[in-house]
Amino acid sequence: MKFSRKTCLLFTAWLQAHAASAQSPVAIVEDVKGQIAGVEVMDYLVPGRTLRLARDETVVIGYLKSCVRETIHGGTVEIGDEQSTVEAGVIERGKVECDAKDMMTTSGQSFDSTGYVLRDGAGGSQRLPGVQRAPGPQFTLYGSSPLIELNGSGPLVIARLDTKGEYFHFDIDQDKLLRGRFLDLAVEGKSLSPGGVYGTRWQKRLVVFKVDPTARPGPTPILGRLLRLGFAP
Repeated sequence: MKFSRKTCLLFTAWLQAHAASAQSPVAIVEDVKGQIAGVEVMDYLVPGRTLRLARDETVVIGYLKSCVRETIHGGTVEIGDEQSTVEAGVIERGKVECDAKDMMTTSGQSFDSTGYVLRDGAGGSQRLPGVQRAPGPQFTLYGSSPLIELNGSGPLVIARLDTKGEYFHFDIDQDKLLRGRFLDLAVEGKSLSPGGVYGTRWQKRLVVFKVDPTARPGPTPILGRLLRLGFAP
């Protein structure tokens, strides 16, 4: 039985996707210019994934372990563990400040086990889900407007732990998140204080992180401001 070229390409893509589901992501797509098949901004990529770019197409890839950020113009791209291999294309490669490796493996701790309750930043009597005391930071963000990945709907609290007064409470509706799972504080026009230590409470888990003293607000590289909640084992 003979198969058309289109059928073979679709089957190959299915095999890649099936294999990818069993692997941990090593990179994230930060930007796309053009119509690259099967690739969107904020997609995770696994080793061995192949991207095919037309001459006028561009993709920006951030590697979570190595903090390597690549801008690739055209060609065939194979995703590696710490950087890409590119044929017949042009690649611009550099490193950015990031702590994504530790962030991706942080599951936080069960909020129920801490027993802490954080009052609102205004000092009123209203009690909202949060944390008052916590262990030290588990990783550092290098952008002060985090891109927060969530898995569902519900209350999200971000509160500063090393000083009083900074408190954010979001009622998350998954249907309103970017791509159904991202809340971008840069889009919301919000930012955290450089140098601050924060606790975030999501679905009964507590994650503590620090914002680098040199962090800038707005849409800085995703590698440095990605905050993934509820997905680590």
